[in-house]
Amino acid sequence: MKWGFYSGNIYFIVEILLAELIFLYPAPKRKLFILRFTLSMAAMIALAAFTPRITAFHNIVNDLFRFLFLFSASMGAMALCFKLKFGVLLSMCSAGYAVQHLAYQASRLMMKIPILTNFSTAVLSRSRLFEIVVMTIIYVAAFFTFGRLSAKNEFYKNNDIRFDILSIVTVFICMGLTRFARLFGESGNITNSLYSIVCCLLALYIQFNLHRLYLAKHEAMAIERVRTEEKKQYEISKNAIDAINIKCHDLKHKLSAYDGRLPQDELADLKKDIDVYEGIIKTGNDALNVLLTEKSIKCKTEGITLTYAGDGSALSFMKTMDIYSLFGNAVDNAIEAVEKLTQSEKKIIDITVEQRGDLLFFNFTNYCDRQIVLEEGLPKTTKADSPGYHGFGMKSMKLIAEKYGGELSATVSGDRFNLSIYITKP
Repeated sequence: MKWGFYSGNIYFIVEILLAELIFLYPAPKRKLFILRFTLSMAAMIALAAFTPRITAFHNIVNDLFRFLFLFSASMGAMALCFKLKFGVLLSMCSAGYAVQHLAYQASRLMMKIPILTNFSTAVLSRSRLFEIVVMTIIYVAAFFTFGRLSAKNEFYKNNDIRFDILSIVTVFICMGLTRFARLFGESGNITNSLYSIVCCLLALYIQFNLHRLYLAKHEAMAIERVRTEEKKQYEISKNAIDAINIKCHDLKHKLSAYDGRLPQDELADLKKDIDVYEGIIKTGNDALNVLLTEKSIKCKTEGITLTYAGDGSALSFMKTMDIYSLFGNAVDNAIEAVEKLTQSEKKIIDITVEQRGDLLFFNFTNYCDRQIVLEEGLPKTTKADSPGYHGFGMKSMKLIAEKYGGELSATVSGDRFNLSIYITKP
């Protein structure tokens, strides 16, 4: 074993740490993150500078051990800075290593191009500076592609054994095969560089597609659970509304017996209270009747005016639970927005159903007192910090609209929010 200062290790560990940050930057951080990261960087640089060489083995084995050791150390440093499970940390750090190796091999490959070789010699003076320039460009490109995609979809929250296996394979391919390939060819030749670049790109592509499949699967499961709960709620609501209307009808008849025995103002108040719970909204569609009757009762108790216009019979081709889910989620979102308003004249929810040829248009309009952020044409949930199914209601509506050959869109004009949905009649 041979000890000594080696600057190449310093370049490698800095490149690795920066590449890992491309994927880790949005992950939850530990307390005193800046201090932890600064000390970790310093410790990694010191460790890399004096990592011993194992002289008893072939240089390729020595390099493999050295890079595996430094990569493992970089994972330990990141574990001290970010609050992540081991599997997730391994997956994200391996993606970082793939980017580092890709960038390094790309710089080696570009050095084979005569015009760039002359440029690096004449302008940058040293090949290491050329390597830094090329790697910086690739790192920036990786950040705005894989890094931003990872942050947007919160891949750091996913933990799946498939990602762990792929991460290990990625490291093995990048570190192992590309170095053992030198036994059968010239070190740093074009074939080896191209092979390494393709392997890294393929590993990143597969890894991130697995993440997206993982998200899609769990999102579908969550939406299915929401739909199951909605189906139960529909049955409960239908039975409850039927029972309430029967009771309200009986109570009105009984109150008529007290006419003249009670003060007229008290009798009027009692009848008014009963009216809140009596009466089914007639739309021409049973599912819509149940839903709007249920929501109108809640609106009346909250001082909200719920208006509906349109022929619900035009929805007869839709499944009952699709109608209940589509309108239910839209009305629930509107109620949540207007019930917080202090101006009673703005506590209004307007619903319209309109048929134009083979298209059906549904519009939900309400006032709101907060800034609504639209993300890909849909309002971003304000309950991201809460557990449960928040945010899936809007996705469920979008899927239903697409199921019937339609689309969903949202617009904000001043303090008015409008949700528009259209579907195609068969």
